[in-house]
Amino acid sequence: CKDDYTGEQCTTQSTGALSDKQQHYDTLTARGQDLLDKCRENEQQGVNAVLLVLAEAWDGAEGSLEEKRMKLEDGFQHAHQFDKQHRDLAIWIRDAEAQITEPMDDTDLQQRVERQQVLVSGLKEHE
Repeated sequence: CKDDYTGEQCTTQSTGALSDKQQHYDTLTARGQDLLDKCRENEQQGVNAVLLVLAEAWDGAEGSLEEKRMKLEDGFQHAHQFDKQHRDLAIWIRDAEAQITEPMDDTDLQQRVERQQVLVSGLKEHE
């Protein structure tokens, strides 16, 4: 998948790539079954072996795709959570910096101390 895709787009693209091959797989399987019906008994074992290998490969590809889809969705979920937390922290830092850099006079000292205590408790929540 390309870097600018969302998780859903990557999942859809990957699933779609395998789904496009489903018809080809079904056609090959049907042709193999037709061949089984037409060949001699001593040749059927070889055809069955090839069909079994094909089915196992298909099942393996589907399983692998599902595992990767789940990992991709999990990764995107973590990335979105990180992004949200990053934005929240950036806003908090901006607000904290604004409060810290406010001019201070003696009459506002008590209010300033109370706001600093709120800032410290907010910082502890983000640890």
